[in-house]
Amino acid sequence: MLTVQTPQLNFNSDGIPCSKLFADPYFSLTNPLEESQHVFLASTNIVQRWKNQNFTIAELGFGFGINFITTFNAWRKHNPSKQNLHYVSIEKYPVQPADLTKCYEQLNIPSVLTEHLLKHYPLPIQGFHSIEFNQYNLTLTLVFGEALDCLKQCSFLADTWYLDGFAPNKNKALWTSDIAKQVYRLTCDNGTLSTYSAASEVRKSFSHAGFNIEKKLGFGKKREMLVGTLTNKTSSKSYLLKDKSWLISHSPSTGHKHALVIGAGMAGTAISAALAKRGWRVTMADKNTSLASEASGNANAILMPRLSADHDIQSQLTLLGFLYSLRYLNYLKQHSDNFNWYQCGAIQIPRDDAQWERMQLIASQENIPEALLQPVSQQLASELTNCSVASDGWYLPLASWLSPTQLCAALIKQYSKDISFLANTEICSIKKHNSQWIAYNQDKQKVCSADAIIIANSISANQFSQTRWCQLHPRRGQISLIPEQKCNIQPSKIICADAYMTPAINSHYVVGATFITADTSTEIRQSEHEENLLKLNKMIPSYRCGNAQALSGRAGIRAVSTDRLPIVGPVAEETNFNTMYRDAALGSTHHAYPTPKYHDGLYLASGFGSRGLAWIPLCTEALACLINDEPSPLSKTLLNAIHPNRILMKNLVKRVQSSP
Repeated sequence: MLTVQTPQLNFNSDGIPCSKLFADPYFSLTNPLEESQHVFLASTNIVQRWKNQNFTIAELGFGFGINFITTFNAWRKHNPSKQNLHYVSIEKYPVQPADLTKCYEQLNIPSVLTEHLLKHYPLPIQGFHSIEFNQYNLTLTLVFGEALDCLKQCSFLADTWYLDGFAPNKNKALWTSDIAKQVYRLTCDNGTLSTYSAASEVRKSFSHAGFNIEKKLGFGKKREMLVGTLTNKTSSKSYLLKDKSWLISHSPSTGHKHALVIGAGMAGTAISAALAKRGWRVTMADKNTSLASEASGNANAILMPRLSADHDIQSQLTLLGFLYSLRYLNYLKQHSDNFNWYQCGAIQIPRDDAQWERMQLIASQENIPEALLQPVSQQLASELTNCSVASDGWYLPLASWLSPTQLCAALIKQYSKDISFLANTEICSIKKHNSQWIAYNQDKQKVCSADAIIIANSISANQFSQTRWCQLHPRRGQISLIPEQKCNIQPSKIICADAYMTPAINSHYVVGATFITADTSTEIRQSEHEENLLKLNKMIPSYRCGNAQALSGRAGIRAVSTDRLPIVGPVAEETNFNTMYRDAALGSTHHAYPTPKYHDGLYLASGFGSRGLAWIPLCTEALACLINDEPSPLSKTLLNAIHPNRILMKNLVKRVQSSP
């Protein structure tokens, strides 16, 4: 499933929202804010507990966000330090912004608490959606989907849980023993839970899961509520084959927070900014003279989702990354004077009849929000783009383009006090010495030492002895620049099929890009200009092909993994990995497998191919969360899909299967 259902609501005479499905109000009929304060903050002394430490709150049942707003308000008032709060909330039926607004107005909740939430509230798309309140060091992650399925996709350890689903006799699925076991798994030692409910089945489920449950005074007319504490938590040290322990990442041990980032393209600058935001000092090194000099140096980058009929891993990651990038770019635009991006929308037309059948199937499968996708006729598509396009297609209103160079510059400028840039500095080898990583140039001279290194230099990530196994492959891409005054069409939106064409950028239309395998040349070729123009003419038959020899352009080299997914995460020790998981590669279920041994403080962020703008902001945020031991904005399934160790395991499987 791509989307989730939104709730059917009734607002009673007092303006309190009630669920038609569960025949239950969303919150107290008397004073919901005071109830939230009593049940979820005061009962486990949260304000005192989060002082001078990072804190994670998890919740079952976001509803109208009353508990989040109450917590946010307390955090603003009582935590002036630089600690971080992560608030993760799971919701099966996300309330829509119009209903949220109506409720907040009825309750007279100050806009300072709701404005940012409403502005960035996610579409009803299944999965993880992170909203950052950077001014307050607070991140809200909304997880849309079935509660048990979502819990299984989480990997954080919460300091406290808010259990605020509908009453157990109304919504039994949220109070089962399976739910309780997952809450136990996702709670740190000495963590707590609280709930307005005092039902015996709730007490039994969480007691059996491992919590010490006690009754406390309830709110208002409710006599009792439950509070739980988890002590002496036990955790497994070994795993069955099905658990895929080789994809479990370790908790970082470094405490000094100085990182070296190798590469100054979009991936390098994004991870640098994500670490600087968390208080890291970052040194960024690149062999070129300026930011975004290679694959990230094109005139533009296109931001669009990719959807598939089966909503596969690429589709999930691209869609969630697309939505995250929209929030990411909005925030950056608000806080950067010289950065802009252009949300002009896009028309996607099929490359052939088979793709059109798939596009029709996707659009008909479920109720996709119109803000994300609208099927359009050839006539309407032509009107929207100001061009006579070749066929019916999709209108993607949120699709955008921007200058990658401007994006990189804006990210670095935002954290200029914490990020230093070493230009004309090629890092050729790295070595761990005691607790520090040392980076060396081609003359084997020391360039820099750091607590952690993030390799984010695209295809060149293969050059290091620690990461030669990662099998990144080069894919050459050339764009063609058509002068505005020499073009007989003037598209007002992005138009794409086999190729894309953007609105005018610096008096030129950008058309591209080719995708040439195993080619690392960056020379401009007339043959690829001709290829781009042929694809353009197929999309827009009215375009009159000009002289390809007269066109300018640019070629860059993308890094693509064997499965066309990014490679993002910690770097394991290859020799040790091959020894430890040889039996796993053979499929043996008769062993207990430990977690991998990693090069402590060494990470990869590469393999973004041609989807950098949709993947890089979300994936580098997930990497920064991993490095800082914070809740991830990605599900376990997506984290596993981009984990570097998947490549090591594939290599090992091939090796053991081919050996005598």
